[in-house]
Amino acid sequence: MPLDINPRDFLQGIPPKKLLKIIEVLQSRWADVLEHITEDDVRSPGDFNLEDCRSNRTGKDQARYMLNWLGNHGMRISCLIRVLDELRLERALICLKDPESLQIVEQPKSFLEVYEGDTIKMTCTAIGFPYPRYTWFKNRQEVSSGLNGTLEIRDA
Repeated sequence: MPLDINPRDFLQGIPPKKLLKIIEVLQSRWADVLEHITEDDVRSPGDFNLEDCRSNRTGKDQARYMLNWLGNHGMRISCLIRVLDELRLERALICLKDPESLQIVEQPKSFLEVYEGDTIKMTCTAIGFPYPRYTWFKNRQEVSSGLNGTLEIRDA
């Protein structure tokens, strides 16, 4: 289902309900977002000073203030998407980015010959959005799950 977001729009083009969800997610990560912003991300880099954004406000309204400040400096939605993607902030990205089909890039071998005491390391790499989740099984029992596509079993 396509989103009603045009990545070429400025941040002010984010619908209010989606903006509130993004602000909620960024309350604890706004400083990380600022670390990933560059002068190339804004339209008017001449008066662009992230210290102004950091030092002007703190506390509960910081994420809202930051997004407003970046929007006023000409940041586009596509730049925010890039930053959120770099930080893997999926809950915020869901408001801005269309789903992408899952593609498996690397699969683990279905059969491994292992000797007692060996360490086994298997990797599965997949891309898509929302981000792929991995679940690993040993003898039909789940041994690991999450966003990590690597499983290591020591002393097999």
